[in-house]
Amino acid sequence: MWKTTPDVSGDPPIRIITYSGPNTMNVQSKYKDRATLVHDIPSGRADLQLQRVTSTDKRVYVCRIKVLNSGEDAVNDTARLVVLESSSALTVDIPQKEYKIVNGDNVTIPCRFTPPKTGDKVQVIWATSPDVSGDPANIILTYFSLTAVHVRSKYEGRATLVHDIPSGRADLQLQRVTGTDTRVYVCKIKVSNKTEDAVYDTARLVVLEN
Repeated sequence: MWKTTPDVSGDPPIRIITYSGPNTMNVQSKYKDRATLVHDIPSGRADLQLQRVTSTDKRVYVCRIKVLNSGEDAVNDTARLVVLESSSALTVDIPQKEYKIVNGDNVTIPCRFTPPKTGDKVQVIWATSPDVSGDPANIILTYFSLTAVHVRSKYEGRATLVHDIPSGRADLQLQRVTGTDTRVYVCKIKVSNKTEDAVYDTARLVVLEN
C-alpha cells in the first residue's frame, strides 16, 4: 500500500494505491489517471509513480508492505516529496558578448529568452548606451504583447525586431550600420503579469571600417 498525509491534520492518511495480488490493485479516486504502481513483486519492487505533480502533492508518502498469512506486522518506510516551482524563471541571453560588422552592412543581434506561458504578456525593449555618458539609455524599439513594434524616430527605417515571442526570440536587426552604431546594446524582457523585474542581457557591437 502507498498512502500519504491527509489534507487536514488529524484526519486518517490518504490511501493512494493498494495492491494484494496481480488482479487486485485499487487506485483511490483522487489519484486516478495520475498514480501508478510500478512493481516487480518477486524482486521486491513496488514504486509509486505520480504524474503531473503540483504543489498539493508536497507531503510525506508511506510505502507499507505486509506479507499476507505470515503472521508478521506490516512494515513501512516514509519519504517526503518536495515540489519545486517550475524552472521557467525568466532568463535572457545574447549568445555572444561582441559582434563585429563592416561599415554599411546589416547586422542581427540575437536575443533568446524563456518562452512565455499561455496568457503571459511579454514586453521587449532594445536599447543602447547613450551618446553622452551619464545620460539615459537610448531606446531603439519596444514591443508589448501583440501590438505593433514601436521604433524610435532615430532608428526608423534601420531597426527591425525579428521576433517569435512564443518561442522566446526577439532579435534586433540593424541596417546600414555606421561607426556611430559602435556601442553596447541591451535586450530587456519583462512579463507584464509577473512580479519579477525585467531581465536583460547585453552585447557590444563593433563597426569596422571598410
